[in-house]
Amino acid sequence: SFLTSLGLRSLVEIVFYIQDYSRGVMPFTNYDHRHISDSMVFLFPALLNIWLFRKTSLKLAFFALSAVYLFLMLGTLSRGAWLAVLVVGVLWAILNRQWKLMGIGAAILVIAGVLVITQQSHKPDQERLLYKLQQTDSSYRYTNGTQGTAWILIQENPIKGYGYGNDVYDSVYNKRVVDYPTWTFKESIGPHNTILYIWFSAGILGLASLVYLYGAIIRETASSTFRKVEISPYNAHLLLFLSFIGFYIVRGNFEQVDIAQIGIITGFLLALRNR
Repeated sequence: SFLTSLGLRSLVEIVFYIQDYSRGVMPFTNYDHRHISDSMVFLFPALLNIWLFRKTSLKLAFFALSAVYLFLMLGTLSRGAWLAVLVVGVLWAILNRQWKLMGIGAAILVIAGVLVITQQSHKPDQERLLYKLQQTDSSYRYTNGTQGTAWILIQENPIKGYGYGNDVYDSVYNKRVVDYPTWTFKESIGPHNTILYIWFSAGILGLASLVYLYGAIIRETASSTFRKVEISPYNAHLLLFLSFIGFYIVRGNFEQVDIAQIGIITGFLLALRNR
């Protein structure tokens, strides 16, 4: 189901790229494809599991599909999504003991990193991919940008919270920004952090509930993952574990991800427990 979803998502996005190209819009020049980053991160572990099949044809398919995936991921211009994919890839290789594949990937990353560092971006608006690869903090997260300002608002009402919804956060932020002239953004662009968003919305009880849910999912997936010693492409617990880590722990630290998708993970875990 994960592979089917990833395949359909990728196919639709390729059609959009073709339509853009027919209008003279080149890849990596705008943020129109950023919307797929969440689903691409969430479904990524299923692509990695193709490598675990023994058939040569499937291993060749893995490289071909990985090339398409890399193109689509770079096209999102989302550094948080890139980091999530990198972390998931490293964890997957370690847990499945794929040392040779990890070595090849590390060599490619080093070469690509050297090329990126040595290049100069003279026109950020036209060279968006290179600009995003070299950029380290576009939203001033931990100071007076996104997460820092969210933390200030949370400290003012940490127990009850302010209410759930993006419109609530935007309304509170836009009203309070006049009291904080050092804030970078004069209009809200969101907290860019899932845990901060839930704490802001639902207060300390909401935060505690989210942490409990996170802990329960990690305990369920990790205990089953580390209890098994065989390497198998059908290890559903490992797939769900990596999806959760990549999407909610890594990606959720840089963006406000959709909390509803946690229902997919818990639904599969309940099905696996009761099978």
